[in-house]
Amino acid sequence: AKNRYTASEVLSSKWLTVKLKKEDEKTNYYLDYKHIEKYKSYNKFKQVILTFIASRLSSEESDKIRNIFYSIDESKKGFITYEDFSNYIINECNIDDISEKQEDIKKAFKSVDIDHSNSIDYTEFLAANLEPEIFLKEEKLREAFRVFDLGDTGYIKKEDIVRVLKLDKLSEKDNIANKIIEENDFDKDGKINFNDFMMTMKN
Repeated sequence: AKNRYTASEVLSSKWLTVKLKKEDEKTNYYLDYKHIEKYKSYNKFKQVILTFIASRLSSEESDKIRNIFYSIDESKKGFITYEDFSNYIINECNIDDISEKQEDIKKAFKSVDIDHSNSIDYTEFLAANLEPEIFLKEEKLREAFRVFDLGDTGYIKKEDIVRVLKLDKLSEKDNIANKIIEENDFDKDGKINFNDFMMTMKN
């Protein structure tokens, strides 16, 4: 592990630098801040599902967002700091009044930083920028549903949520799980079936 390349060393290698430069010459993509603002409004359950889907994307599906990520992470650290994020939003996105938007940018950054590491990693960034035509594909939603449906019962129960989200060591685990069930159980039967799951992702 001590001899392993860091993300920065990999991204600065001659082979990859040339490849990335050629990719940049082919097309330049820019972040649509509306995606981030929409993601900020999603409940935590939907954000976690999107993060899972993002982690399983093909290179073709993630190509556009990957280019945006690299353009924000200019120093090639492998993650985006708040300073990177804020500077990019201010310089590249069409925001009229920066002073009014600063607090909003902070909230947006925190909402994308799912693991609260004070940085946005690649998968978190992908999740926040996924287009509906990608994440609403039924095969992707069924795969994500099966991750939560631990007993293969066709339902996601409180116990499943506690285990998948690793809440078991938290004193408020039952409250968190119950809230997730309540927010996403559209037919009010005390559990989340696939139709509820689809509704969560479409709403």
